[in-house]
Amino acid sequence: MERTIVCEIFKNNEEINCHQCIINPIAENSSLTEDYDNCRKKIRVCMACEKNNFLNPVICYCSARLSSKIGNKWGALLVAGDDESQEKADAMKKEILELERVVTSLAPRIMGISKDKVKTVVPGVTEESPIWPTIKKHIEKFSEDEEINTLLIYFSCHGGSSADKNMFELGKKSEYISLDEFQNELNKLHKIDRLIIFLDRCFPPKLTFEKRKFVQINACSEDKKAVLNKEGSLFTKYVIHGLKARSEERECTKDCNHCYSYWSSRTEYVSICSLYDYVNKHLELKAPQPDWKLESIWDNIAFFTDEVVEIEFTFHKEPSEDGCKPITLSLGYLKNMDEVKQKILLSFKVDIKTHEVKIRKDTFRNDQQTDDECTTLEQVMEAWVQRFPLSVTFHKKEGT
Repeated sequence: MERTIVCEIFKNNEEINCHQCIINPIAENSSLTEDYDNCRKKIRVCMACEKNNFLNPVICYCSARLSSKIGNKWGALLVAGDDESQEKADAMKKEILELERVVTSLAPRIMGISKDKVKTVVPGVTEESPIWPTIKKHIEKFSEDEEINTLLIYFSCHGGSSADKNMFELGKKSEYISLDEFQNELNKLHKIDRLIIFLDRCFPPKLTFEKRKFVQINACSEDKKAVLNKEGSLFTKYVIHGLKARSEERECTKDCNHCYSYWSSRTEYVSICSLYDYVNKHLELKAPQPDWKLESIWDNIAFFTDEVVEIEFTFHKEPSEDGCKPITLSLGYLKNMDEVKQKILLSFKVDIKTHEVKIRKDTFRNDQQTDDECTTLEQVMEAWVQRFPLSVTFHKKEGT
């Protein structure tokens, strides 16, 4: 249609609404634009259309299919070190696994990094899998991957001061890695254009690269100790909170002014600056201030979620019975499938000792109901992202 008639959108010199959905305001800093100089009209979209372009592709007027720079062609290396205290070791491991869930999430999409491009290294998987050799193998794989142009690197571990060769203490004494060894491995990533580096450790060094775009955020300055207790790291806690934005509507503490201010700001993306500022304000009077190093101009790194994510489940009773109102579960409850099922049973007041629940992805057509069971949390989230209705049925457990 655009090729055969003069569309009004081409006459509008003060464009306000998204060209794709025609509802939301255009995102000011969208990375989803056509780079071709000969494109006679560059399409402009809102953050929601950019965020969901993996489901509803954005096609430019010149017929080019566009992809957001956030998460697309990205990879991630997420590492948790070990500790003599099992509580602290478990806390670091839990936070890194939560970070993995955040950066790969599609409900909501925060970065949306493909799961097969994320490598997570945590202690205690097997005795035969030491941390540093595993990291080196992953770095080698990333260095050969031509589909990745941006790599997120997150290390949560202990660290020694510069007087002690600035060691990365990943676990046992045999895995104390010097700054030179660490940086030499990263220098092998010559095919990757950009690095986003987080170092959550004591005495974190500032890295140097030649002709490399990178940004680095450290938990504290090079002469300070980071805070780690049995609940985990304060720095990593607030990094995760900042990336989640309002999706779970969980303040770090009751009536936190920093969370409220961050949520209420009119924004579409999480930038390095806004994330740093959020973490920095939360660490005031609690821990050493974070430190950062920014090489070259940097784009946004995540989508800001300004709405609470709630997923609706419906229970259809028999025709002779009164119907049930659907229930909604906020994203905060969706940590694992067992927790979701238990919450559904309790919400519908079904005995959890004698019954089990089956979650089904439906259609909106009454004459075409399916039996497409969701057996994993990923399938539930995928159904929600694709806007399929979710229903539940209850069955008695065997032997009850």
